[in-house]
Amino acid sequence: MTPFEEKLKAKIDKLKSINKNAHKIVIDIVMENKAVIVDMNVEEQLFEKGINTFGVSIDDYKPYTPYTVSEKRAFGQPTDRVTLRDTGTFHDSVHLVRSRNKVTFEALDPNGLQKKYGKILGLTEENKTEVRDVYVRDGIYDRIKAV
Repeated sequence: MTPFEEKLKAKIDKLKSINKNAHKIVIDIVMENKAVIVDMNVEEQLFEKGINTFGVSIDDYKPYTPYTVSEKRAFGQPTDRVTLRDTGTFHDSVHLVRSRNKVTFEALDPNGLQKKYGKILGLTEENKTEVRDVYVRDGIYDRIKAV
């Protein structure tokens, strides 16, 4: 085999490996971008928009009580949406956990916010699309380009 053929075969083998390990590579890319992805959930969805993973306003399920509204006003927090950020403990604890075949959101939740407000950990379809179209696609492209 000529040196050119050897180089070409090595590149083909690397591309086959990328294809074979695509699921693992996607998980690797997600974990490489975990700070951005957690921020999408905590900052954008919960705090800025007050929505769950279905894009539905959290206060459609369990709006703030008048007492909570007065407390939030006293601390200068928004009262026009449920943000789940009274103390910041829940938001600060949100993180991604990698298992063998998937990545999941987890958080400390001693006050039962997930039980009270439903599916609040995870991304909306819009944010999933952004992760796929920006981070995952670019990450795979970079790996292929490096071959």
